[in-house]
Amino acid sequence: MEKISRDTDGNTIKVIKSGKGATIKLYLSKEGRWRLIGNVDYVNRVLKVRRKKDKHLHYKTGSYGFNYHILSHAKHFDHVEVTDEDGTYKHTVRYLLNEGTFLYFRENGFEKQLFVTLDKLRQSETIIEQAKLEL
Repeated sequence: MEKISRDTDGNTIKVIKSGKGATIKLYLSKEGRWRLIGNVDYVNRVLKVRRKKDKHLHYKTGSYGFNYHILSHAKHFDHVEVTDEDGTYKHTVRYLLNEGTFLYFRENGFEKQLFVTLDKLRQSETIIEQAKLEL
């Protein structure tokens, strides 16, 4: 089952429900393609997202972006679990909404996002796994 909605900028958000979870995708009209936002685990009420530093990290602020509309309208998840090359960190949606800073690249076709620094993500409510540094 699919649910389609739009954010305040007219971007399309698609929620594809299956079993005990859902996949959230975002269509930015300027990009002309779907982007995977993450997967929702309904049982544990967690949105799981993956990030690659070389692709997703906003280098100037040392932060990852999160779709503001999806976080602020969350009904089926209370936590966000972020996995990158350094580990997996879990925070409440409220923490991300409170600690994030708005950066809005509308002219480049991006949606409204909250950016949370890696330092704040690493001060995680729960550090699920932290990558081991090889020396």
